[in-house]
Amino acid sequence: MTAMEREKEDLERAVAALNSRKASMNVDAYYDELEGLMVRLARPAVRQDTSQ
Repeated sequence: MTAMEREKEDLERAVAALNSRKASMNVDAYYDELEGLMVRLARPAVRQDTSQ
């Protein structure tokens, strides 16, 4: 497993953990945290697209 694959799995676990806390969170805080995770998940895909 590559470092990029490990990072992706870690971020996916973080999203799952965030989703489990969603009901107890302020809506804005939830979406702020989700946005940060989604941006981090998208970065490797953007790097791959630009390197082709």
